[in-house]
Amino acid sequence: PAHTAYGRARHPFMTGTAGWAYYAATQYMLGIRPGYNQLYIDPCIPAGWQSFSAVRVWRGCRYEIQVENPEGIQKGVQAIYIDGKPADCVPELSPGSVCSVRVVMGRK
Repeated sequence: PAHTAYGRARHPFMTGTAGWAYYAATQYMLGIRPGYNQLYIDPCIPAGWQSFSAVRVWRGCRYEIQVENPEGIQKGVQAIYIDGKPADCVPELSPGSVCSVRVVMGRK
């Protein structure tokens, strides 16, 4: 208590704050969340974002994700393409494989 900086949290990176910020940004803003047998991609982004890309390694597979937002919406997935082919979801693939995922946001 006698210290001049007593009670101040000067090191937020040591409190878990950075970890939780990363978790919230990747899993809930970018919407890239692992499920039991599929990778969910359901972004909730600012309307001004026209696109973003991310790479996610999940269960040994490398997913190269490109999200497009042509309508400038904040939430909603219109279509998913896996290696150029339409898909309903992003399935778990075999370890060591590389997968190209394109997500188009929009209203169905």
